[in-house]
Amino acid sequence: MTERVAHALDFLTADGFRYFRSFDHFRRDDPQGHSYVAINSVTHNRLDYHLAFYMGVRIDILESTIRQILQEPTKLTHYDRSITNYTVNIGPNSHGWSYPIAGTWNFRDERDIDSQLSEVSTFIRELALPFLERNTTSAAVRDTLLQFPRRTQNLKPFQQILAADILADDAPQLEADYSLLSERHAKWHPPLKAEFSEFYLHAKSFLQTRNA
Repeated sequence: MTERVAHALDFLTADGFRYFRSFDHFRRDDPQGHSYVAINSVTHNRLDYHLAFYMGVRIDILESTIRQILQEPTKLTHYDRSITNYTVNIGPNSHGWSYPIAGTWNFRDERDIDSQLSEVSTFIRELALPFLERNTTSAAVRDTLLQFPRRTQNLKPFQQILAADILADDAPQLEADYSLLSERHAKWHPPLKAEFSEFYLHAKSFLQTRNA
């Protein structure tokens, strides 16, 4: 099924994407990194199929800055994302991202796929592509994570938000974003809250050292 879906999405090549079969994703080189549309096709019995997508962007300088703050190796892979969304969370009844077309499709067998590929293509063209286009800079990723947090599935969004403040060399914004996130996520699980606070302290120190 993955190959049939990839063939239906071949129109993405007109927007600079290339399909990589080994990753099951379309990838585009952007000025600051890469954009991705990954096909998530699952079947447990070769009768019932489930289709969804992972769409996301990797901003190289943003992810490298996070690794510098954490004092980790800076090598990036095509599994790293600065912002990501799993489309099962999108649809008419979604509280996170309401959209007329649900971002998940179920097929009784492969013969049912063709009847829904037009809708799949519309979803990618009208929702996924604009989402990717809006998030090709560190500042844009920060804004989306702060303004539309339910439209993303970043596991640790504070890393990208605070690292974007570092890249902007904006210490007051770093403090403001830390305060905002602390208030917004007061009920985070204690280990995650502790990791957030530690990352903030490292980020603050990183910025002070860089500007010394």
